[in-house]
Amino acid sequence: MKKNYFLLAATTMMFAACAQTDLVNEVVTEETPQAIEFETFTQKATRATENSTGTYDKDLKLHHGDFAVWAYKSTSDVLVFDNAKVVTTNYTYTEYGTRYWDKTADWYEFYAAAPYSTNPAWEFVGNTTDKDKACFKLTDLTLAATNFVGTTPTTEITEFKGQSGDVDLMIADKCKVVNTYYAGSYKVQLNFIHILSRLNIIVKKSSTAPDNIKLKSVTVKGINLKGSFDEGLADANGAGKTGRWIPANTPVTTTDYNFTSASGYALTVNNDYVLQSFVIPQTVGYEEVKTDGTGLATGSHKPYVEIIYTVNGEIFKAYYNLAAVFGATSTTDDPNTAKKENEIAFNEGYQNTLTITINPENIQFSGNVATWADTPGTATIE
Repeated sequence: MKKNYFLLAATTMMFAACAQTDLVNEVVTEETPQAIEFETFTQKATRATENSTGTYDKDLKLHHGDFAVWAYKSTSDVLVFDNAKVVTTNYTYTEYGTRYWDKTADWYEFYAAAPYSTNPAWEFVGNTTDKDKACFKLTDLTLAATNFVGTTPTTEITEFKGQSGDVDLMIADKCKVVNTYYAGSYKVQLNFIHILSRLNIIVKKSSTAPDNIKLKSVTVKGINLKGSFDEGLADANGAGKTGRWIPANTPVTTTDYNFTSASGYALTVNNDYVLQSFVIPQTVGYEEVKTDGTGLATGSHKPYVEIIYTVNGEIFKAYYNLAAVFGATSTTDDPNTAKKENEIAFNEGYQNTLTITINPENIQFSGNVATWADTPGTATIE
């Protein structure tokens, strides 16, 4: 609201030729109120992100068409923005219900999450005592193990906008804006981070392998698809963490991460991605697995990989423990080392990429012939 301030100066009595003059000073009116506007980037070029070693260099509009905003100001415990929807179109950010800077406030604290609508919904946990400690939650998120590659291998996917299935969930790094920025063309800079983890699988053949190798399927079994996010559980840092996620106590493993080609995909020497998926941040454990899969058909097991391919039409199958292919070596953790030998982590904001190279050894033959042996004993005929 435009406010006008007028100051009536104290009347000064002046006696000059019996004349009296009233002096009135007018204070300059406040400038036109400035609307609060936004601009956004997502991680991956000015500084490291909150939860990984990536940087911010891509606009959010490449990833999502909208986001939700909450905000406090220093002069009130009432939220200025409360789950306000901001739509991104051609680098223009339109908030439904324009807000204006309160220039009596020393600062604002902004919080944002994308996309605006999720299942489950974003939970904003406010904090009026320490406003920069407000945070987000997601309770009981269940992933569908979506493979965004589909049936045709591709290059690395960095933007999932418009894709169906699992959603690239993001929250913005906390953003405090002080009074000096309220005027002019300033826009609130929101820097978003990915809070899920990723699993990528590349399958290729070696440079010496024959041409007739076809990939039938790659399947990852046993990854927990359900978990809850609580930003307040741990401080994020670039080293990578799973601590803000709580995987479901009873793991949900009803859907596998999978790539399938009914006719078989002819492998090349290129780094073809056959699986690119989101994963609930978690650790996966080591278990000894025989490559022929013996014992995996029964009982419960740590997450593992199955690959099926053909060479000259002959089917081959191989099985590997998921933690083992990423470097885990033991069922127990050595307390004398920093490395956890018994598990590998799928940290939020990070991706784990497995490259499988098929290098079949052809069956070759050689032959030896036994010497003739003499039968023991002698006989004389006369």
